[in-house]
Amino acid sequence: MKNSPVFAVSMKKTVLHMLAVLVCVGLLFGGTPAAAETKEGHLTIGIVDMDLLMQKSSAAKHVRSQIDKKRSAYQGELKALDQKLAATKQDLMKGDTKPTPEDLKKKQSIFYEKVVEAQKKTQTEQRAMDAAVERSLNELRKKTALIIRDVAKERKIDVVLSHQAVIIAASAFDITDEVLVRLDKDMKTLPIKW
Repeated sequence: MKNSPVFAVSMKKTVLHMLAVLVCVGLLFGGTPAAAETKEGHLTIGIVDMDLLMQKSSAAKHVRSQIDKKRSAYQGELKALDQKLAATKQDLMKGDTKPTPEDLKKKQSIFYEKVVEAQKKTQTEQRAMDAAVERSLNELRKKTALIIRDVAKERKIDVVLSHQAVIIAASAFDITDEVLVRLDKDMKTLPIKW
């Protein structure tokens, strides 16, 4: 069990969490609120909540609204396609005379080909939408990282940690609000390139 990849990942996470706790405790009880002693002087730490930035920034909200609009239009297309397939099925099964087994197999084959074609089209469009959204979110992440870097440089922060990696920290470490304000100023919208 100790050699399994799951155990190794679990141990790495545990060690990282313990290290984060030790750093935070040392910082909280070590004197200055946002600095820890090192050989060269002080190590200044900042914390940022990327999930919050990806939820509350104007650009992220704009991306979500575009996704909702596209999803709604896409649902309409799927409903129309479903109705078209149902009509095709009825047309194929309709007839004045009872179809022979060969005719029935031929009609079923035609119908199933249309269903498979519709499924392929749906999957292709879904993959294209997912890729477009991911490209936009990556652009947002890159812009956020640049802003975090700028805030860190201006505030002389040596290390910026993710909020998710920190268990306890003084609020003086958190730079999320400042990053959010700048992100909203620099990137109000983010059009998705469908």
